[in-house]
Amino acid sequence: MNLSIIIVNYRAAKQLFACLKSVAESDLSGIEYEVIVVDNGAIENIEDQIKLAIPTAKYIYNKKNLGMGAGNNIGIKKARGEYIMILNHDTRLEAEAVKNMLAYIKRKKKVGLVAPELVYPDGEHQDSCFRFPSFWLPFYRRTFIGKLFKSRLNAFLLKETDKHMPIEVDWVMGSCLLIRRSALEKIGNGFDCRFWMYFEDIDLCRQLWQAGYKVIYFPTTQVIHDHGRGSAKSPWFIAPLTNRLARAHIISWLKYFWKWRGLQTNKSIHK
Repeated sequence: MNLSIIIVNYRAAKQLFACLKSVAESDLSGIEYEVIVVDNGAIENIEDQIKLAIPTAKYIYNKKNLGMGAGNNIGIKKARGEYIMILNHDTRLEAEAVKNMLAYIKRKKKVGLVAPELVYPDGEHQDSCFRFPSFWLPFYRRTFIGKLFKSRLNAFLLKETDKHMPIEVDWVMGSCLLIRRSALEKIGNGFDCRFWMYFEDIDLCRQLWQAGYKVIYFPTTQVIHDHGRGSAKSPWFIAPLTNRLARAHIISWLKYFWKWRGLQTNKSIHK
């Protein structure tokens, strides 16, 4: 089988069905593929509705929310594809997105992961490719300190980089990832489950680079991402007390830097 598309859902049926509709309407001619939906922390079984969108879809029902990494790993274990697409439930594919990304990664044997340009529902560009973060990055992004260190924030966001053509980057946001299965197998066949939410995508990209594979930002293809930034909805000085996702972000941030301690965790692959 050419491709396995894995979608982890968390109590967002409306967005999930819009995502599945975009998959069903994509140009997948000539591609042998499967769709696997992992329903994390499901309130009710929605398999029948999913089958209406994609009759051949596989549905995995989890009563407990296992997190993004672990949820995707369940799908990866069931997947049969030579290539794995990790797709967030809050995304919508353009008709040619899958075909374009698949054609690219098949040509480039040293590429382990390809990710498209992400755009908001109104078509506005979304920052989704980055340099590896420094330990102090959250302070630059979430507090007034960022105004004093704007050059460092711009470097992290690759603001000076021409992003009109495919480029090598340190890491990409995990909303839509096309990954070579053989590359995944080299790094343990999935995400590191220590990251319940956030940093699992940074960690995955770092592992791929370490294993000798390239991570590519592929802006010639776009995917709509209705990104809510759930961990950043409250002011920075209140968020850890009131926002579960903000706490998860901080915990994953600490775990990431502990895991990669002893290495230059903010050393960029991208030149």
